[in-house]
Amino acid sequence: MKFNCLRCGDCCRNLIVETIEGVHSGLALFPEETKHFPNEFVIPYRGRGSYPGEKDFKTVMFQLAVDVCPHLGTVDNLTTCEIYDERPLSCRCFPFQPINVDRCGRITVYVGPECKAIQKTKKENPTVSNKKIGIEALAEEKSCYLLWSRISEIDRSAQGWTFDLKYQEWLPTSSRVQMSRAESRAIFRT
Repeated sequence: MKFNCLRCGDCCRNLIVETIEGVHSGLALFPEETKHFPNEFVIPYRGRGSYPGEKDFKTVMFQLAVDVCPHLGTVDNLTTCEIYDERPLSCRCFPFQPINVDRCGRITVYVGPECKAIQKTKKENPTVSNKKIGIEALAEEKSCYLLWSRISEIDRSAQGWTFDLKYQEWLPTSSRVQMSRAESRAIFRT
């Protein structure tokens, strides 16, 4: 599926969402991506270890704790990303949400219906559906593959924890965590 970004900026707003597990989370950031955001906007997201605060506990992912990205800008009445070339991996993948990677490297993704460019493409081409779409993990899809592999690695931990933004507390994560919309939004934002 090919589509042209409308530069509406909606993907950079409403970043704090409630996952299907009822956890409130922000845009997912890997440790190396946190340097692009003010420290006061970045808080822990995923952790591993027996219990938060214990010496074996390690934060393995972070999240943006604001609803609108601080790098959302405007140029000639169109929205723009002020750190586009260094934007987080989850932003590179929007509006696609990875669901699975098969043995041949094909990624199955869900297309987020909230994207106005996707809505426009579907309106202009009725054969496009919301069903799962198989994509070869090549070229521009490498971002999706990389994000999926890193998130999967984090979610495989035996003792996983997720930090809830609303309640400001660590919650135990089940062994079969569903990726939040915030994490999946980051996958195919190109």
